[in-house]
Amino acid sequence: MNRQGTHTVVTKLPDCDTCKIAFRLPDLSIKAAYDARTVDGPWAYMCEGCYPLYRMHDELGVGLGQKLVLEGMV
Repeated sequence: MNRQGTHTVVTKLPDCDTCKIAFRLPDLSIKAAYDARTVDGPWAYMCEGCYPLYRMHDELGVGLGQKLVLEGMV
């Protein structure tokens, strides 16, 4: 199934929110690859490692989550 809203273009990649929380290191700067809803409910920026562990949905799309793409890389 080809869904709309699976990617979003950003000017810079944010840090992974879930790494900062899981490792309790607020200065940790692992870059996020996704913006998606977590299993706990809130949305978060997640890196490639955290996304399969903490995502609410297996699919990307509007209301589910988006893959982050750097501007100019599209």
